[in-house]
Amino acid sequence: MESKKTPTRFRWFRTTVFVCAIIAGGLLGLSQIAFADDPLPPAPVLVSPAEHANLYDLWTPYTLDWAETQYAETYRVELSEQSDFSSLYDYADGLTETEWDTPSISVGIFERNFYWRVRASNVTGDGPWSTPRHFWVHRSKAWLISPIGDVTNQDSLEVAWHGVEEGFSYRVIIDNSPLFTSPEKDTTIWCSDFTCYDYITPPLPSNTRYYWKVKSYTPYFWSMSDVKSFFLESPGGGASCPVLFSFDGNDFVRENPLLTACEQSNYTEVVTDYYHLTEPIAPRGGTYVFQLRETENEMTYLRDIELITVDHSTESTVGCAVDGRIFTYSESVTPLSAVDNTGVGRLDALVAADDNMFVATGPGHLVLTFPNPLGDAYVDFTAPGKEPCPFEDPGPPPPKTVADGDRPSAPLKVEVMNENGEWVEMPDIPSRENPTQEFILSSMELPAEIDFIIVRISWKDGFSADVIRQYVPADETPEIKTWEVSSGNLFTADPLPKAWPGFDNGVILELVKGDVLEFEFNVNQPLPSGQTRDFIIRAVGRYQPDYSVFTHLVPGQFQLYDNHPNPFNIQTEIAYDLPAATRVKLEIYNMLGRHVVTLVDGQQNFGHYQVEWNGQDKNGQTVSSGLYVYRLTAAGFDQSKKMMLLK
Repeated sequence: MESKKTPTRFRWFRTTVFVCAIIAGGLLGLSQIAFADDPLPPAPVLVSPAEHANLYDLWTPYTLDWAETQYAETYRVELSEQSDFSSLYDYADGLTETEWDTPSISVGIFERNFYWRVRASNVTGDGPWSTPRHFWVHRSKAWLISPIGDVTNQDSLEVAWHGVEEGFSYRVIIDNSPLFTSPEKDTTIWCSDFTCYDYITPPLPSNTRYYWKVKSYTPYFWSMSDVKSFFLESPGGGASCPVLFSFDGNDFVRENPLLTACEQSNYTEVVTDYYHLTEPIAPRGGTYVFQLRETENEMTYLRDIELITVDHSTESTVGCAVDGRIFTYSESVTPLSAVDNTGVGRLDALVAADDNMFVATGPGHLVLTFPNPLGDAYVDFTAPGKEPCPFEDPGPPPPKTVADGDRPSAPLKVEVMNENGEWVEMPDIPSRENPTQEFILSSMELPAEIDFIIVRISWKDGFSADVIRQYVPADETPEIKTWEVSSGNLFTADPLPKAWPGFDNGVILELVKGDVLEFEFNVNQPLPSGQTRDFIIRAVGRYQPDYSVFTHLVPGQFQLYDNHPNPFNIQTEIAYDLPAATRVKLEIYNMLGRHVVTLVDGQQNFGHYQVEWNGQDKNGQTVSSGLYVYRLTAAGFDQSKKMMLLK
């Protein structure tokens, strides 16, 4: 029987369909296998709110944001008042069924304490939950009214703020540190009105910047206000500055003003001040912490500050001379003789700590004789008292020329007689607000044939002393080490700290009234057994009156200040000091050295001057953004500084 053949065209079609079916089936299988092998999406990274964030304003929605996750198709968000998410907060209809396809959702505000987390999903399944975050939603926060700015200290300080609503409890917290590490005041009061008041008594210490905030109590938690600051002045003017404070383990304790020797040059010379700490100090978080506070209308230019540790026997005492020489001693001797400027012997008043004191009310001097120890020897004096500031107005200043350069007399001048019978002046003893012991090297390595050391002290406004002694270094070698600042923050009227690069790059730190420099030293050297440790602060810099405030004072030198603000947008202010009447030229140049405009060109009297530049050239055209140079020339003084214009 003859077989029936399939037509060629049909066989080709059937084969093609069969092959396509096989290919399609294979691709479908591969696709299913690929989907089955897709990895689960990783846990999302939460973006905002941040951990422990405070959100305010009850009626404004807020947003939960997280980073987009790889392999994610949808996201699930859980919001709960419990950290274990045992019950969920229904912030949207059908919470248990809702899946979000964007890494952000908007949520209505409700006054609660919340935890939230997110996980991503795809066709393979659900990925892991993110690490939960916690945040608060507050009804509102207190609005601080006063004190803000400069405030005169009184028996009772009034603190005022607008509250959340009538009938709430509030905590008023005041601290001399913006970190609120050890509050000066922390009180809770009930306020029945929308505007609330508290009265702080007894008075806080004067000439200090304080930071304050108010917490308002809701049925669930405390709501924090913003932070404001105020500078508390004493009613009659404060003490000289800058003032050093040390941390004693609980609070910052006032030590003494630093850099006071610069007054002997009418505030023009940079001085190095060694201050032996008198108050007990303790570490905070493993570091020793100090503050330098500018408390008056003065400007401090600090070039460096270091901590010196002296480890020594418990049986000896540390002495630090005004020029930085450090020694230990265990014994001292009184003078062999003491004669005043009238030739009267005063030894009986200076050999013992008793009611019999040497007192002089006018100018004079004392000549003291000590035995020659054939080696180093030091004589101690009580530092002269520091006059408070602000400076009193003495009336119209006398005429002054550029050539004038009279150096003010030191409050206490010390001289030692050398082997040729000549008086050699020793370094000035810096004045202090609080009495401290200051040492002067007296031996001058006199030869053995000279039996005595002769010291003369002079004064112009009076002097008193109970005991004056000579100290010979002990037979021990103390371990002396110098520590640089490990970290520091500069706090200003703005409660947030400003970035401070430190002294490594030769940057001079400028402090103005109300500024606080908080700095730390990482003293990681253990104290040897049987020894004790003393601390000495070494500060380099100077300060001067703010001549824009004390206009009756004659500046001690030419000075060109940093412009403010810098960078600037519309205009900036350039200030300078003139110590005498002279011709002055203040000019602006671009970075190519081309002249832009002359701001001042003429004769000016001595004093402090402030000039504004509005960013225009000599033709009245506004210049482009960029760096510019301002230059001051006057009577041989020539200085330039840079500023930046940003539009």
